[in-house]
Order: sequence, then structure tokens, then C-alpha cells
Amino acid sequence: MVIQAQDITEQYLLSNDLQHQALHDAMTGLPNRRALEKQIQAVLSQPLHTGYVLCYLDLDQFKVINDTCGHIGGDALLKEVSQILRKGLREQDTLVRFSGDEFAILMIDCSQEQAQRILENLLEHIRTFSFEYENHTFKVSASMGLVVVDENSTLVELLKQADSACYAAKEAGRDRLHIFSETDSDLVQRSGEMRWVARIQQALRDHRLVLYSQPIQALHSRNKGKSHCELLIRMLDDDGKIISPGAFLPAAERYNLAAAIDMWTVEHALSRLKAASAAGRDISGIYAINLSGQSLGDGRFYERIIQLIIDARLSDHDVVLCFEVTETAAITNMRSALHFINELRQIGCQFALDDFGSGLSSFAYLKQLPIDYLKIDGMFVRDCVHNTVNLEIVNSINGIGQVLGLKTVAEFVEDEATLISMKHIGVDFVQGYLIAAPQPWEV
Repeated sequence: MVIQAQDITEQYLLSNDLQHQALHDAMTGLPNRRALEKQIQAVLSQPLHTGYVLCYLDLDQFKVINDTCGHIGGDALLKEVSQILRKGLREQDTLVRFSGDEFAILMIDCSQEQAQRILENLLEHIRTFSFEYENHTFKVSASMGLVVVDENSTLVELLKQADSACYAAKEAGRDRLHIFSETDSDLVQRSGEMRWVARIQQALRDHRLVLYSQPIQALHSRNKGKSHCELLIRMLDDDGKIISPGAFLPAAERYNLAAAIDMWTVEHALSRLKAASAAGRDISGIYAINLSGQSLGDGRFYERIIQLIIDARLSDHDVVLCFEVTETAAITNMRSALHFINELRQIGCQFALDDFGSGLSSFAYLKQLPIDYLKIDGMFVRDCVHNTVNLEIVNSINGIGQVLGLKTVAEFVEDEATLISMKHIGVDFVQGYLIAAPQPWEV
């Protein structure tokens, strides 16, 4: 008999260690996302004989602490919060560090009402906790989203629903619990917006964005000269039908795709103008392009478009680009807006403050912004003939604009009576369906 023995203790321990590392977070020691997904899949693979609840938790303003104390301080906070959470949960509940400052909790043999009590108690523990690090003291809070697991649940849907509920808690003011419901209008809206994200990204890849133009007409001889129009974005669906910006731009703004759309618009407009010029067509005029607040704060964006505009040599063809930014975006990002505007004005661009009167409506800000046009929000213009308050608002905005040396533009001019009122008030330009509806841009 020949016996061969080999000690595999080291390999066995190493294998166990690797398996543990694959399913646990190294910093907090908690199970990780992969472990949670495996556990949820196991739950969903068999009939549900007991109640399961999934909770998604996100610390509020974690970035402030991370930026103030550095990543070491941020890690210390996450360790302390994980201990608070673990102490507040039952033995059978699974606490997971999902990613970054996000945690997930799978509650077993638990009703929605029980889960709500436990989670509200956890929120109170976090709320009363003070994090101290290197002479800094921070109060901490969290936002939570709760979803009940049922027979029709899938892993992807559960994670998406818990995340949506957590986001709704943040939108509602943070430091609270939001329970997912299929009839929740806010969550339904966000779910719809999330579906738009993939469509927007696909449209950018497949060149299914198109530009329309709408003329801006001078009301007085002193302003007549160059043609003036606003370029407007549209999307084509799979069947080639036009999708209006109101359907997809809110999702683009929420999910940080607005700057990509702005960049596409600038690049496409310049490319079309250069091609038209090369073909011998007259491209002189003022072309207004809308910019989002995200683009105002993105240094890489304006560095890129400055180079594109310089390369296009627009001044050689008597072309002026006028960038339109909303009042709210400009005032919210005042420092970025000032830098952005000043940089582009140096290469011959103009600026318009769009939708003025709809946001913060502070005339004091106008003196700080080096703009050329003031666009009066259409909600005041549209019914000003029948609404004396709106008529006076339009008159006031126009008067201030004129005193500051700005050209004023009335939006949503849709009938002759409104056009006559704008001319009588002294508005410089008008835009709206009476003048012309937006049409595919031809240059």
C-alpha cells in the first residue's frame, strides 16, 4: 500500500479568504453588493413564505465631510455609521455597504410596518450622532428608500425601485424615509426620465438629434439689419417622428446629459455653417443657441467651443453666435456664468438672458451680467393684452433692459394684439408663432 498525503490547509484557508473578500467590503467588513445580489436571487428563486423588505440608504452631504476631512475622515465616518446601523437592526437582517456612502438593508420576516418603525428609529440614531474628526464636528443625516419584495419582483427592478425611493427622499428634503409605490407620481416621473437617458445617449450616438430654427424679428427700424434666429433642438424617434424638447430635456438636465446635448448643438451648428459657406451661400446673421446650467460650470466645455469658434473663423462671414442662458441658471452659477460670458465675448460671441422674470427675478443681477439681450418670459407676454398685471411686468422688464443698454426680446407673441402691445411698449424684438413656427433649419 502506498499512501501519499499533502497538507492543503494553506490553500484551503486562502480559498476561504478569497471567497470572503469577494463578498465583503474590506473597509467596513460588511457584505458587499455582490453578496446582497446573491442573497436576493436566492430569496426570489423560491416561494415567499415570509415578508422581505429592501431598503436603500444614502448619507446626506457626505461629499462635504469627505472634502473637509479627506478620504481618511470619510472612511472613518462610514465605519461609525455602519456600526450605528448594525446595532439598530435585528439579528436576521443583512446590512450591506453598497458603494461609496450608500448602504442597503435586506430585512427578513418583516412587514412594511415593522420595517418602517425600525428604519425611522435608525434615522433618529443617525440624526443624533455627531461625527468628530481633527477638531471638526459634523451632524449627519441619511435618506432612505423602502420597497417590499413580492412574488413578481426581480433583482433589477428591486434595486431600481429602492434607489428611486431613496432619491425621492432626497428630493423631498433629505433626512427621511420614502416608501416605494407603483402609483407614486414622483417615482413614476423619475422612472420615465430614467428610460429617456438611454434614448438620449442612443440619439447622440446615432446622430438622431436635429436642429430647428425660429426667427427673431425686429420691431423697429433701428434694430433691422442682420437676420436673427434661435436654433432649437429636437430628437427623432425610431420611426423618424419628431420628439419635442419638453419630453427629453428634463431627463437630460437631471442625469447630466444636457452639456453633451449643448456640445452636439454647437458642433453641429458650426459644421453646417462652414459647409454652407464653402458652398457659396450667404450665412451672415445672428444665431442663438441655448445652453444649460451644466455647461456654464464646465470649464472643458467652453474651452472646447472657444477653439471650435476660433477655427470656424465666423467673423470672416459676418456670423455671430448668441448664447442664451436662463435667468435661474445664470444666477445660480453666477461666478461660472460671469467667467463663461467674459471668455466667449472676447471672441465675438453675444449673450441673452432667457426666460427673464420666471426665476429669481432680481433686477440687481442684471448689472453684474455682461449680456446683450434680455428675453422676457413668454408666460407674461402671452396673455398681457387681457392681464394688466402681466402687461405692467413686461413694461417694467423692458424699461429696465433699455436703461441698462440691453436689447429686449418678447417671447410667445402669438397674435396681432400682442404684437401691437409689444411695439407700443418699445420692445426691440419679438419671437413666436405669429412671426413663424419653428422649422427644420436650412442654411
